[in-house]
Amino acid sequence: MENSPQPNPYSAPATTDTAPPPGSLFYRHENFLMIRDGAVLPARCIKTNQPQEVKDWNKQVQLTWTPPWIYIFLPFALLPVLLLASLMSKRAKVTYTLCREERSRLVKRKTLATLGFFAGVAILIAGLVYLENSAAGPVAIVAAILMVASLVVIAITNAVSVRKHKDGWFTVKGCSPEFLNSI
Repeated sequence: MENSPQPNPYSAPATTDTAPPPGSLFYRHENFLMIRDGAVLPARCIKTNQPQEVKDWNKQVQLTWTPPWIYIFLPFALLPVLLLASLMSKRAKVTYTLCREERSRLVKRKTLATLGFFAGVAILIAGLVYLENSAAGPVAIVAAILMVASLVVIAITNAVSVRKHKDGWFTVKGCSPEFLNSI
């Protein structure tokens, strides 16, 4: 009878981290894409994994990560927070592909949000010009909410988003599992 080796209960746990291939600017880590500045992703849509065609969108974009703790101070001082965020943010230029359908969906969302912002501006102006003082206040509040909500939608509507930054690597969310499996 053979003695099978028993696991050592005192050994260090096995790590689940995957190391990047030497010299690579991108790799998959669990459900995320790990990217370095200057990465050029394969010529496939990051959302559908379809091969790139002539009509598809392939562009270099800038991804930005800002430490989340900065936004805690946003209600207190907008200008200093924006200045601090611009100084503390990490940026990477990455080239990726979106198929025509995914690009169209992204453009529609941003267009609707932009129209919502300008509708808020129009409501604010109309409310201040045509309404009495007692009714102008609630209209101005509704318009301001619409404008802020539209700006938030414009800011967060992207094909991919950066979740964290560590040691020059950006953790990116938003790629399809099929695309991640193909890397």
